[in-house]
Amino acid sequence: MCASRNPPPTRCTAVCKNGRPCGAWAERGSDPPRCRSHREQAPTQEPPQPRARAAQRASDLDGMIAGLQHRLNQLSTYIDRHLPDLDHSTYARLSSLHGQLAGRASRLLLDRKQLVGDAGNELIEATHAALDRLSDEWGIEL
Repeated sequence: MCASRNPPPTRCTAVCKNGRPCGAWAERGSDPPRCRSHREQAPTQEPPQPRARAAQRASDLDGMIAGLQHRLNQLSTYIDRHLPDLDHSTYARLSSLHGQLAGRASRLLLDRKQLVGDAGNELIEATHAALDRLSDEWGIEL
């Protein structure tokens, strides 16, 4: 058997919409190697650069963090305004939700820090703000 007649199978070199290489088996004889799904795709399309992807992910995280911080502030305001009217079980559930939101915001800030290499000031400030709110709310020093 001649090697030129049956070239070894190769992987598709196209980039998927999510920015990752396709990696499916390419159709025989396609140049550049493309699978059935990507055979019409222009060969010049390059994958997004890692920095561009990191910037986009950081931007997405910023939006999620801002949304969580807004919800956290809304919940804090609600608790403060309705504290005299809340029974113990409702107060406990709202405090638990407050803690969950603060924890999620904290994790997202850590993810963002790892992604873009921030100094971590935002996380420290958010943690201090959450602890201050809880100290005031519970009447204890945290």
